[in-house]
Amino acid sequence: MTKILLVDDDEQIRFAMSEILGSHGYHVRVAENGIQAGQILNDENVDVVLLDIFMPECDGFETIGNIRQNHPDLKIIAMSGYGDSEFEPLRYAKTLGADDALAKPFSAEQMVEMLVRFGCSGKP
Repeated sequence: MTKILLVDDDEQIRFAMSEILGSHGYHVRVAENGIQAGQILNDENVDVVLLDIFMPECDGFETIGNIRQNHPDLKIIAMSGYGDSEFEPLRYAKTLGADDALAKPFSAEQMVEMLVRFGCSGKP
């Protein structure tokens, strides 16, 4: 089963996305900022990180850099509610090392399809 680390400062988004991902068979850990994400990544193995860009206390850009430095092969999907996947912050996230990007709001199907493209399956 694929293990996902979901990093978003919005509690409602963390809850909704973890419920959706869980219903598709993914094991989900959550963090509300990049600092918590780093602590989880130091203690646990995950397959992919779903990461919001704009967060207090270590934003997504800084978190991408930290992940690439310490876990260079970990898949990262950047998320932002500010524009489409070609919008400047998401494009910049890709230059820092994010493997792909999702513009909020996105559908559950879009999120799961992207995970499947990365070889991350849910239900066995």
